[in-house]
Amino acid sequence: MQNLVSLDQSGLDLVGGSHLSTGLELDTGWHVHDMHQLQYAFEGSIEVEDAEGRHLVPHQFGVWIPRGIEHRTWLKGGGSGSLFLREGLPGTDSETDSDRIRIIRVPPLMREMILESMRWPILEGYTDAAGTSFFITFALLCKDWLAERAELVLPVCDDPRITRIMAYTVEHLSSVTLEDVCQAVGMSSRTLRRKFSAKMGMTWEEYRLRCRLFRAVELLEDTSVPILEIAMLVGYKSQSAFTKAFKALMRETPSNYRNHVLAG
Repeated sequence: MQNLVSLDQSGLDLVGGSHLSTGLELDTGWHVHDMHQLQYAFEGSIEVEDAEGRHLVPHQFGVWIPRGIEHRTWLKGGGSGSLFLREGLPGTDSETDSDRIRIIRVPPLMREMILESMRWPILEGYTDAAGTSFFITFALLCKDWLAERAELVLPVCDDPRITRIMAYTVEHLSSVTLEDVCQAVGMSSRTLRRKFSAKMGMTWEEYRLRCRLFRAVELLEDTSVPILEIAMLVGYKSQSAFTKAFKALMRETPSNYRNHVLAG
């Protein structure tokens, strides 16, 4: 397997460990781990790309990356902590989607345990029993934490017709309609709907919704643009409609989300 990152270099057969990434900007390049990874941004934001698409990891969310998944990670605007777990620990291998990256909400206990895990860096190794017990306990808790997956991925496609549809949608996000896309790519609405759903596993409207909310999250995190203006920029005619859509995905209002980002 190319670009394999062997994490446990201590020769101690560790059950888990941690790694702290610092710096304003970080691009890991494409690589594969030999352990499961849970990454959380203490500051800034994370994006992860794999064969499925681009995964957005908003504030107060984390990303679970199973071992063996080739991926690329971007860290923007701060530092992140990664907790690594050996394959086969109880709680880490779910019955479904065990080979897929997933975005999960990080409850306070998980966040504090990720912080605490920095005591045992994976690249340095450790010999104390407390570290081993800590990572085994964390793995057991993962069974519940990993049960719910947030749909925060923009899928990719190698079909040039679908790629054109997606590109046009993103480039005209503030006002794009299905009719606009059909005219731009020279396809009837019926054909576009059928082909898009078959290739992407979602309707074009669902894809547009995710694009809108992804862009809204970026604007809420990186700018001081008023929320009403953000709503207009991503294609909503009213702040209330934007708030309703945002809350359905993120479980909080845009204003609360921005406040949490500012609070750190």
